[in-house]
Amino acid sequence: MHFVGLHGFGGSGRELASLGAQLAAKKVWTPELLTAGPLSPIHNLTTWTQNFLTELRQQTRGERAHAVGYSLGGRLLLHALVAAPEAFHRVVIISSHTGVREPTEVQSRRQWEQGWAERFRERPWFEVWQQWNSLEVLGRSQEREAPLESPELREMLALALTRWSPTRHTFDESNLRQLDRPVLWVAGERDQKYAELYRHGRANGTLGQVEIVPEAGHRVHLDMPDKLLEVVSRFFKS
Repeated sequence: MHFVGLHGFGGSGRELASLGAQLAAKKVWTPELLTAGPLSPIHNLTTWTQNFLTELRQQTRGERAHAVGYSLGGRLLLHALVAAPEAFHRVVIISSHTGVREPTEVQSRRQWEQGWAERFRERPWFEVWQQWNSLEVLGRSQEREAPLESPELREMLALALTRWSPTRHTFDESNLRQLDRPVLWVAGERDQKYAELYRHGRANGTLGQVEIVPEAGHRVHLDMPDKLLEVVSRFFKS
């Protein structure tokens, strides 16, 4: 098995590397998405997808990958899956938004993102992370420590918020309905926003398989790692 893991906003590839190792993958690739390079938010979603697929094929030597993406990483993974489904065997998406498309919501979301981008560029580092961890969607999940501050990381976070916004997805609900690879959508039971989003998507036929993990919030991989391992292992083997 070739395992690929894409981390979330402010996270690191290390967060999903252990999952790949526990799945006994022969190759584990969990790239850093917030370091300058071909997989950073210096690039828009279209260019990032092309760069990622090029690197993925090199990493897997053309074999299909088993992939997991969390939050921001899940949204990026969906772009790659829609663009090149043949590159994947099975895919798990954890706590990732399917997209913001209604015009008034797009405007509101972009204003919110721009405000946070300015905070990550300018505000005291630990203050802004305390505010970020206080967001309602993260409130019932394990708090992640602030990463090591650097001017480069500040800029990458700001760019990730704006260039990789869910308002800028290049896929839509029809693409999700037509996916010809097995996809499992995972949300934490305590993350009411995403649990409801996924239940609704399953009910209307937009999403395929859905798993709601008890006692977990938005950061399912940190809140209930053993349960997530069980869920992912069962799905990859099915």
